[in-house]
Amino acid sequence: MSQPYAFINDWQQTSVELKARLRLSQHAEAKFDRLNTHIRNVVVLPGQLVIIGDDSTALCKPEEHLLMQSAWRIRHSVMAEGGDAFALQNYDLLQKLLGYTSLGIGTAGDAWNHHLKAIVKTLEEIDALHKQALR
Repeated sequence: MSQPYAFINDWQQTSVELKARLRLSQHAEAKFDRLNTHIRNVVVLPGQLVIIGDDSTALCKPEEHLLMQSAWRIRHSVMAEGGDAFALQNYDLLQKLLGYTSLGIGTAGDAWNHHLKAIVKTLEEIDALHKQALR
């Protein structure tokens, strides 16, 4: 299963140029547009967050929603602080923040995965006992 991730844009470019550089599949490109409304049809400044979604599903996952919220907050901060000057001065901090956020999202996703597997196992055991009782 593919996990969503995000990265910090390094230089000023249009959203069309950015998408072309990423070489996404048609399915991933459509999801990219939904996840990156904060940069669609504008110049993407250095320091802005770019989200690459889980292309195994067309639905927006909770992790992607959290990344979208973070991307909007970062966009507003970058615009309020003067764009690329803010990103250049705080690049290391932004990179660490993104790393910790991705780690947290990955950990939460993994915990849910284990939890759901345990539920599946319990339901299978209940089903087996039910079938055994009907014999």
